Amino acid sequence: MDRFFSTLANRTRLKILKEIVENPGICVCELAPLLGKDISTISRHLALLKQSNVISIRKSGRRVIPIINFPEKIHEIMKIATEILQEKEAEIIKIM
Repeated sequence: MDRFFSTLANRTRLKILKEIVENPGICVCELAPLLGKDISTISRHLALLKQSNVISIRKSGRRVIPIINFPEKIHEIMKIATEILQEKEAEIIKIM
């Protein structure tokens, strides 16, 4: 369980999940330019998401397509994690 939540406690992985939700069937090669990251970075993050059972991978020819497992639950968790990250950033800004 710790691994699951620590996997989601990363802004890049949350952005990846957001793109997968908003663009079903998106290919890994399309995620990299959308997020301004190289494919190897995206692949590492996807591997962690897959190891934590957050996503599955489907292959269609040469396309590698990440699929969210339990989309409704993951969406709820993503929403909460995003809110927490935003609150933490606001606290940091206040301190500065």
